[in-house]
Amino acid sequence: MTKNDIMSITGQNLRRYRLERRLTQEAIAFKANISVSFYAALESGRKSMSMLVLLQLADALEVSTDYLIRTPNTEYQVKNINKLLSNQPEKFINSIEKMIKLCIEEFSSEQV
Repeated sequence: MTKNDIMSITGQNLRRYRLERRLTQEAIAFKANISVSFYAALESGRKSMSMLVLLQLADALEVSTDYLIRTPNTEYQVKNINKLLSNQPEKFINSIEKMIKLCIEEFSSEQV
């Protein structure tokens, strides 16, 4: 894998997670404390970034850094869920666990 491949994957991931959250490029750039033009260049895969900017963007999008630089993978999604749940109150985590169990039951019954 080349540097350009990583820049392209990262750009695609930045765009996907930004759109999933219904945020503008301006909003993400503001949250990450970078210029909109720099963010747009990152998203299009034309620029690379420092580790600090990578961390700021991951925080702005509420994902782990590896989520931004790797191709989507279930293992990384589970790690990201873990990161999102860390530091949450026990009551919140218990509620999320119930929701996950309900989703698993629903999807299992649809496949039958």
